[in-house]
Amino acid sequence: MLKNRIPAQDCPGQPRQIMNPQTKGLAPRGTGFPSRIPSITKWLGSAMFLAAMFSCSSLRADIIYNVGTSGGSSQATSTATLGNSFSTNSSSAILNSISLYLAKSTATGSVNVNVYATYYNSYYGYLTTGSSLASATYNVADISADVSLYQFNFTGANAITLNANTHYAFMVSPTGGSLTVSRYSSNPYPNENLIGLDYGGYPYSDKTNAISGLVEVTAVPEPGTLILTGSALLAGAIGVYFTRRPKNQILTQATM
Repeated sequence: MLKNRIPAQDCPGQPRQIMNPQTKGLAPRGTGFPSRIPSITKWLGSAMFLAAMFSCSSLRADIIYNVGTSGGSSQATSTATLGNSFSTNSSSAILNSISLYLAKSTATGSVNVNVYATYYNSYYGYLTTGSSLASATYNVADISADVSLYQFNFTGANAITLNANTHYAFMVSPTGGSLTVSRYSSNPYPNENLIGLDYGGYPYSDKTNAISGLVEVTAVPEPGTLILTGSALLAGAIGVYFTRRPKNQILTQATM
């Protein structure tokens, strides 16, 4: 039985070593609070990262306009465009997509959705002003005769940044023929209004109806959000490093 015992050796300047049954080698003794620092750092980093993920709206897409269908519809042409005003939240946002409930009808060519700035008229409500700020296109050949939801994606230079607490408007029109555009007969946004251009090019509005569809954006990260997220990622990386380091040291010493 004495043959299997390893005599303890105390050498000046050398740390005392004990057997590690898991690695079958020698490992430095580590007890007390300092040995728990890597685990604490790991969990702290994880908690900070989760807090950044779930508390920062800038990491998630937001729907700022959401109107269902109720069976009503209107017709849009290349000159008689149709759309609706919408407003952003308390932070600036990048425009991702606008989805509309459409049917082909007699439309030809392509369907275009344009986004405009607006101005307020005490009688009409919000009306478009200036030239198009961004646009997205859908091929009419891919639009069915039955009403369905179609998503217009704004990419590249058309993925514009929308200002906070600002009213904009989207307008839809085909390059040829007539397009069926669904609307809701009860406007869920009392501060917004349906916008149209009649066949003479004159604007009109309807505050009791709203165009059916969705507007999706991604909030622009604020400097404080970027700092919080970066700190969380850094803390998580440090925690992983120090958690793995003791294990690597044990394995290294076990092979010596």
